[in-house]
Amino acid sequence: MMTDMWRLIMQRNRIHGTIPTFLGQMTNLVSLFFLGCEFTGTIPAEVLQGASLLGTIHFGENNLVGSIPSLLGQLPLRTLHLAENFMNGTIPSELGLNTQMTYLELQNNDFEGSIPTELFQATALNRLRLYDNDLTGTISPMFVELANLEDLRIGNNFFSGTIPEEIYEIPGLVDFRAEDNNIRGTISPLIGDLNATIRRYFVSNNEMTGTLPLDAIHMLTNLNTLVLHSNDFSGSISATVCDEKGSRFFDLQNLTVPPTVNCSVRSNCCDLVA
Repeated sequence: MMTDMWRLIMQRNRIHGTIPTFLGQMTNLVSLFFLGCEFTGTIPAEVLQGASLLGTIHFGENNLVGSIPSLLGQLPLRTLHLAENFMNGTIPSELGLNTQMTYLELQNNDFEGSIPTELFQATALNRLRLYDNDLTGTISPMFVELANLEDLRIGNNFFSGTIPEEIYEIPGLVDFRAEDNNIRGTISPLIGDLNATIRRYFVSNNEMTGTLPLDAIHMLTNLNTLVLHSNDFSGSISATVCDEKGSRFFDLQNLTVPPTVNCSVRSNCCDLVA
């Protein structure tokens, strides 16, 4: 019986049309994978109301439009993937009700507005990807509430203000990307507190200033990528940092800085990008 189905995977197919409302009759459905199809239209409320056990929704890489349904906050979601569509509107505060959600991917859409404070109640989040949208506001210090967060990508939006020091208090942060925004201020020396975890740090194409905190950067022994160009940083890249360059997994493989930073201590240490 169709009502007994608990998992439906139809990803990477050329399926046209809208998402069928009869999926709401599959009351035992817990996983729904439509990644990389050609669905159009909006996410039907009938599906979310009927298939109330859904824990995984993969609707990424389609041609969906419309806003994120607030009904999603009533589901026991662990994964919500809506990336690479044509969706718009704001991020609903109801997503903060999904306290067991670990993956939230909304990148490559047309979402606007600020990140709702209620989202920081979703404390199980491990991956939060919001890049390539039209989001505004400042980067909230409440990100520190997401103690399980490892992957935070908010690049290519319209965030302003500074990077709050609380970002560097997220204990397991591995990947932080905030490039292509309107962020000001400096890189806090507290970045050194991420020495055991941080692998990738992107803040290029912003309006940041100040001297690079080299003593703190020296502590980042797991750093793989440090992308700082197209800002107004000052200071020098030391031989200690350059000595970390290499091609092995735990080496510093990518380092870009603006011309305002001196990187002449070693040849081929930095890529200077205006």
